[in-house]
Amino acid sequence: MDNRSSIALKNYYLESHRKYLSIVNIEDNVKNILKIKYTEDINIIREKEYINDNYVIENNNKNKFLFHGCLGIIKAEDINFLVIVSEAEVVCYLFNRAVYRINKFSFVQLNDNNLSRNPNENYEYEIYCLGTNGNLTQVNNNTKKENRKFFCNKKKKQRPNYLDNIFESQNVFFDRCILKYNIFNYYDAYIHKFKNSTLKKDILKTIIYFLHAFNKGPFYFSYYYNLTISLQNHYINESKKIKEMNKEHSHIYNSEENCNISIKNSMNYFNDFKKLKFSEINKEYTWNWKLLDKFAEIDASDFVLFLIHGYVDSKVLHVYNNKIILYLISRKNRNRSGVRFWCRGGNKKGDVANFVETEQIVICKDSKKLNVFSYLLIRGSIPVLWKQQPTLRIRPRIHICSDMNENINILKLHMEKLKNTYGKISITNLINKKFGEKYLGECFEICLKKCNVEHNFTWFDFHREFKKLNFETLQKSLKTVVNDLNNFSYFSFSIPNTLNNLEHEHFSWENVNVHSFQKGIFRVNCIDCLDRTNVFQSFLAKYVLFLQLKSINIKLEQNNKFPYYFFKNAYDEILYRKIWINNANAISKIYSGAGALKNDITQNGKRTVSGLLQDLYYIILRYINNNFLDGYNNDCINIATNENLKYAHIFNIHKGNYNQLIKVLLEFIIIFSASICTKPMQELLKRVYFFSHNFIINSFSHCANYIFFFIRKNFHLFLFPLNQTKYFNFISILAKTSGVMSISFLIFLLFCIYVFFQKKRVLSSPQLDTNI
Repeated sequence: MDNRSSIALKNYYLESHRKYLSIVNIEDNVKNILKIKYTEDINIIREKEYINDNYVIENNNKNKFLFHGCLGIIKAEDINFLVIVSEAEVVCYLFNRAVYRINKFSFVQLNDNNLSRNPNENYEYEIYCLGTNGNLTQVNNNTKKENRKFFCNKKKKQRPNYLDNIFESQNVFFDRCILKYNIFNYYDAYIHKFKNSTLKKDILKTIIYFLHAFNKGPFYFSYYYNLTISLQNHYINESKKIKEMNKEHSHIYNSEENCNISIKNSMNYFNDFKKLKFSEINKEYTWNWKLLDKFAEIDASDFVLFLIHGYVDSKVLHVYNNKIILYLISRKNRNRSGVRFWCRGGNKKGDVANFVETEQIVICKDSKKLNVFSYLLIRGSIPVLWKQQPTLRIRPRIHICSDMNENINILKLHMEKLKNTYGKISITNLINKKFGEKYLGECFEICLKKCNVEHNFTWFDFHREFKKLNFETLQKSLKTVVNDLNNFSYFSFSIPNTLNNLEHEHFSWENVNVHSFQKGIFRVNCIDCLDRTNVFQSFLAKYVLFLQLKSINIKLEQNNKFPYYFFKNAYDEILYRKIWINNANAISKIYSGAGALKNDITQNGKRTVSGLLQDLYYIILRYINNNFLDGYNNDCINIATNENLKYAHIFNIHKGNYNQLIKVLLEFIIIFSASICTKPMQELLKRVYFFSHNFIINSFSHCANYIFFFIRKNFHLFLFPLNQTKYFNFISILAKTSGVMSISFLIFLLFCIYVFFQKKRVLSSPQLDTNI
């Protein structure tokens, strides 16, 4: 990509005082300070000091805790916590602006009314690691002595008392299983608490609720590039700013051409490294927006980070001696941001579940100019009222609202939102035309016919069409889709290749020539908007990339057959597919808790044995999530992101209704105990036992006889004593063990079959409103 460091620099630091906590940022000889008072009622004061270079050098050794920025403030009972990003890494540079992925959160205590201390002394902090089960483990501070004044970490590392946890927990076995499952890909979290302050268990639980919400996949931020909007919207927003500025100066522009001229003469947006402002941010894609209200009141945007949830990455590719840099940005909408089975369809505001905007940005430099392209795709749940409550079935039954007028109104609201945001709309529905999905697809189609918003609709049965994977037939089936791809175009512009350098200089709007705008949007959906949607969107993006490269006269030896494999070498083709596979896995993990299925189609163009095995593994993970974790996770996400939910009196949620599983176990034990008394069941168990027993005896005995025969013939080659009786006794014990294990496996298999037939069992359900 480029040689720039992936080490993320920390631009902020904390200072503890007697009455307040200071957040300090020093840039361009200006010391910006936020003072947060140690009171329950949050009071933030903003100050600014102009300093010289010597000040920075002199104070370099002061006690500081460096971090990347603030995410907001949360309240746990009567205690406020400042949420900060303590560790992050650079994933790419977009127009010379670093994009970061979060690795570690920290929660800094801001008040404690019960703490007794000397009012003339500064507050001192201790740092603890917060476990997923609510345990605090003190962290040793091995940094320089000057930092100890802030952290006050003088104690040895303490291990949590697991015996206490065992007696406190009512569902030890299940809690431990969930803890071990959740610990993978879990963000580290630390609590900076006052020395001698005691945090109650309920307070730690509250923090864990937020932590769970922010552990459902990767989060990204940038100081200087607005990840919450598309590149085309960047241009449009800057155009509006220039128009407003021109009105103030009594300049009138009556045409789009004149407006572009004014922008070229006046705008230098990307040339200046200015931090993002609240007014520029699209709050629908900002996942920490709910936590930022106190910062927004004083317009402290230069202290906060605006997080997107999804995927960001870049790759350098080569197409016939032309170097291109491809960026992929997926941003998930925080409205109806719940998890898979507990958040389906639309609501009365026109929002839909799992709504994700994916942007593919391509930059290609030639001898004359720098060409930049941007293309947007969206996905989202079918916008009618429907649900699919998770039971112990692998595929729970789909329930559709019988009031068609209600469904039509919700769909109209959603379509109007899309029209106002993106323009023309082309919808591709990938669900099956049979079984339960068929009725949902028919409902969607009926509602669309009664919708007065102009659109194109294609119902493409993904599973049926991809059975043979005939791409020529595929292109014929998608004739409407291909036509819309050509008509909707994409956003593209170029700048003269003079002083501008793609990797090392500042990119500027000053000499931008806009060639085209994207005039419409592709909305793709399947049931989950994950697996089939991922594969299909990667094909659409590949086709658009083909059109973009052709537009700048890059010669592509391609016979125009779907899905356009035009990279010269296999390595670049694999890189392109990999970035889309990684994007698919990230979005799938956010919504379902496991990676995406059908990635082998994206990677190899066909189904493979290894792909099927990987899909089986992900299906098992999803099954565990849906039945044991998702009710709890759904509540955590709603608490952290939904502005209509207040913090008070909502933190009594639990991880799962394990009583239901215990009931299933007891029912199976009773049924099995009764059936074992019957002759057919006894015969079945005997047959399984003796089959396994005899198989081991016969196979191992034959092998042992051949081995002993060989030993007798070549006795001088062996140093071990020959005791045939002991070996056959061992084989007998092994055979009996095998028989017992076979019966155990049969019982487990019968239990699994019994579980799969429990159609109405719900083990983990949200306790908050799932329709918000």
